[in-house]
Amino acid sequence: MSPTDPDPSPGAEPGPGETGSPAPQPAGRPAAGQVDDLIEDADLVELVRDQEKLITDLRAKLASSGVINKAIGIIMAQSNCGEDQAFALLAQVSQRSNRKVRDVASEILSRYDSRGRRPSDTDD
Repeated sequence: MSPTDPDPSPGAEPGPGETGSPAPQPAGRPAAGQVDDLIEDADLVELVRDQEKLITDLRAKLASSGVINKAIGIIMAQSNCGEDQAFALLAQVSQRSNRKVRDVASEILSRYDSRGRRPSDTDD
């Protein structure tokens, strides 16, 4: 059809070499372009899931770092040592007890009040 030809009327028969519709696809199978789109979508879904897991892991680490830092402060105050030595002590207990550092730190915090004192040491 040339640019000067009038638009075919609705329902007109396609010209030679024109089919008028895309080639039929077997039932249940996407067209080639759709396959590429599905692959890209699957890659995107996997990327989003990986990023969500990373965010969850980082949030957990951020929350546990506060607990660990507070426990290090308590160890420093109770043992009169520096930060590196306090962390080394915390890590040593973690390894010997086969527990995560954050779990050991949480236990230390549960034994002390907000001022780093044992509840039995507070003035009543």
